[in-house]
Amino acid sequence: QIAKFREGQLFDLKVVSIGCTEDVLAVGVVGCISCNRTPHVTVATAPGKQPVLSNQISKWEMLPVEKQISLRGRVQQRGNSRGEPQLQAANVSGHASCADDVCVTSTTLSG
Repeated sequence: QIAKFREGQLFDLKVVSIGCTEDVLAVGVVGCISCNRTPHVTVATAPGKQPVLSNQISKWEMLPVEKQISLRGRVQQRGNSRGEPQLQAANVSGHASCADDVCVTSTTLSG
């Protein structure tokens, strides 16, 4: 199903969970197909850490409906470490949200 995405295609995501390790913070999303066990957008990394570490997050906390936000993304193709193409969300933007002690306002993420 990932092959159906076209570069530059817009899609809408809904943030439904949040997960983190000491190295990365990510939000779990619905609205797109992903090869990852938990489809997500990496929000932040510790200095010197790579966003790919968000694939190692094992504990995801579901957000109450009133704290879920919508994001709009654009498909962008990049090569992975094996030189194979992969699709990523780029220029993802959203509005206000708070999950426990983490607050995001007028967020713009560029992939």
